[in-house]
Amino acid sequence: MTSGTNRDQAKMQVLRWLRHGEIPRARADTRLQEKGFDTVVIDGVLAELVETGILDDARCAESLVNAWCRSGPMAARELERRLVERGIDSELAASASMAACNVDELEDALSLARKRLGRLGNLPRNVAARRLFEYLARRGYEEDTACRTLDALGLSTEED
Repeated sequence: MTSGTNRDQAKMQVLRWLRHGEIPRARADTRLQEKGFDTVVIDGVLAELVETGILDDARCAESLVNAWCRSGPMAARELERRLVERGIDSELAASASMAACNVDELEDALSLARKRLGRLGNLPRNVAARRLFEYLARRGYEEDTACRTLDALGLSTEED
C-alpha cells in the first residue's frame, strides 16, 4: 500500500467520524493510532484537516458544551473536566466552559433546582431535598452551592 493511499484512508476515516459529530484533534490522533496508521501519516492528515477548518477543537468544545447544557445549566468546573476528558486542551476547555456558564453559579443552580423540583411531585421534604442535592452534584455544583440552593428553596439540608 502506498503512503498516498494510506493517507487517503486515514483522512476518510476521520471524515467518517466527523459525520457523527465534532471530535477533538487529540481524539482523532488516538483513534487513528489505534487503527494502526503511521504517526507521520496521522500528523500530516490532522494538520491538513485543522488547517482547512474541518477539524476544530474550539468548535468541538462549543458543540459538546451545548449538548451537555441542553437539559439545563451545568457547573463550569464539570464542563471543563468533561472537555479535558474528551481531549480538549485545558486552556481551551476552561474558556469554553466559562463562556457557557452564568457568572453567578448559585443563580444557575437555583434555576435548575426549581425546574427539577416540579418533577419531584409530592415527595416528603427530606427525600426531595436529598434528590435535588444529588442532582446538583451530578451537574457539577459544589456542596456549598447545592446547600445554599436548597436553603433558598426552603429545603434546608439540616435535620428537622
